[in-house]
Amino acid sequence: MIQKFYAIKNKKNEIRVQSSSGGVFYELANLIIKDGGVVYGAIYDDNNDVIHYRATKKEELYKFFGSKYVQSNIGKSYENVLKDLKNNKKVLFSGTPCQINALKTITKELHNENLYLVDIVCHGAPQIRYFNDYKRYIENKYKSKIRNINMRYKNPKKYEKNIKKENISNKVISTHTLKLELDNGKVIEEMDLFNKYYQLFDYFMGTGCFKCPFSNLNRLSDITIGDFHTFKTNLGKFNDGNGVSLVIINSTKGDKLLEQLRDTFIIMEKEKEECLQPALSNPADKPKNYDEFYDDYQKYGFEYVVKEYGPKGLKYNIKKLLYRFKFYSIIRS
Repeated sequence: MIQKFYAIKNKKNEIRVQSSSGGVFYELANLIIKDGGVVYGAIYDDNNDVIHYRATKKEELYKFFGSKYVQSNIGKSYENVLKDLKNNKKVLFSGTPCQINALKTITKELHNENLYLVDIVCHGAPQIRYFNDYKRYIENKYKSKIRNINMRYKNPKKYEKNIKKENISNKVISTHTLKLELDNGKVIEEMDLFNKYYQLFDYFMGTGCFKCPFSNLNRLSDITIGDFHTFKTNLGKFNDGNGVSLVIINSTKGDKLLEQLRDTFIIMEKEKEECLQPALSNPADKPKNYDEFYDDYQKYGFEYVVKEYGPKGLKYNIKKLLYRFKFYSIIRS
């Protein structure tokens, strides 16, 4: 079938405020669960490690909220998907395009009309060791264990404020805010520009991400989801600043799933050209000093490379000062 492209928002604010973008995946998962199926996706476990998880109840779906910018530990998920399909269960599996490719390879001998695949618009996946180092760095710095991580935190007060506006300026780029809650009661909220993990994101990716064969519109999934970035189009009043999902329908199965949820969403159909963004056109660029970074990391460790390779200079320090005094609107300029 010909691909279909949409900008989508969930009508339920209580769902969208917890979602990274427009709140699409939760509803897809809930639909499958209602039909007696199972859902696989990335969650934080009790140690704040990112793992793939099998959910069978609606009450478990909250675990899937929010993007996790790190490779997930797939564990026995592929094996369990095979068992579920052989037991004639409907399965919704979400993951990166390379995880979808692996699962399709494993299940290719099965009649898998019950398997629904959702991939993300992936900008590259940081390796687990760097994520673990970042967590240790925070815990050592603040002398407390991390209780909760939210890599795409939406402030509820700001969310409510945005609802009252008609729309935001098309020039405003939505920032990523990482929120950490520690056992000692400390709460850390940092804009991506000033967060150590986000600052070195491209360095943390494995070399395979820089030649990813899936950074295009030739998707292997039934549905592709991600942020709707306004690189190519103005969403106008549709963009209220609280998150809009890009949804690409890649198969008849995916089309039928979305049709069942039309009353749940606010949907704007888009042209392909309006939806193009870097991660759908080409792999991430490898930093010029990537190999040097890796050597220094091996020799000197995480804290050294954070200081050595993170942003510096007068312009950055001015932005930090503006951030401290909450002049958020001009920091991105």
